[in-house]
Parts: sequence; structure tokens; C-alpha cells
Amino acid sequence: MNNEIFEKIKSFIEEERWKYTFTLERTTLLDEDLSINGDDAKDFIRAFGRKFNTDVANFIAVTQFETDCDVIIPGMVRFLAGKKKIIFKEIKIGDLERAVIAGKLDETILESN
Repeated sequence: MNNEIFEKIKSFIEEERWKYTFTLERTTLLDEDLSINGDDAKDFIRAFGRKFNTDVANFIAVTQFETDCDVIIPGMVRFLAGKKKIIFKEIKIGDLERAVIAGKLDETILESN
């Protein structure tokens, strides 16, 4: 991987969010570890794309992050309709690094873990 890009991504995360009390690693999860989810995640990904000149047009945020209201009511509807809970893919800081190197963030980047 590329340490220079990785360090820039870590700085970007702290600028967009805040300084975390733990070390950001390539395996750090955006949703679970950094609490980047819902509409904040969509804004974060758009800002990431602009900052790193990375195409995020084909990134489907709805399949990557829970929305702010995808907890109680949608969960009840899925339960009553007999549908399975949506499993969201985990996105790591290392995925963002690979996206910068590739110039795009999409399924092919996320599946290359």
C-alpha cells in the first residue's frame, strides 16, 4: 500500500470528523469504529471523492451504510414481511486507500479485500 496516501486519508478523516482517541489503522471500520454512518457517511464519501479526486459516482451508499432511520421501523417491516435483515458491507480505511490509488470507489474496490 502507500503510506503517504494512508497518512493523508487519516488526516482527512480527522479534519472531517474529529481526532479519535485510538490509532487509525487500515483495518479501522468507517461505520463500526469511526461511527460514520447514515447521511453523514454519504457526505463523508462525497467529500472524500472531492479531496482525493476519486470517482465515487458508482459507489452505492445505500448498500454500504445503514441510514439514520434504518433501525426500528424498517426492521419491523422486514420482520413482518419475512425478509432478512440487510447486511451492510464493512468499509475500512484501507478500502479508501485502494480507492485513491485506483481513482474510484465502487464494488470492485470493496470486493478486492
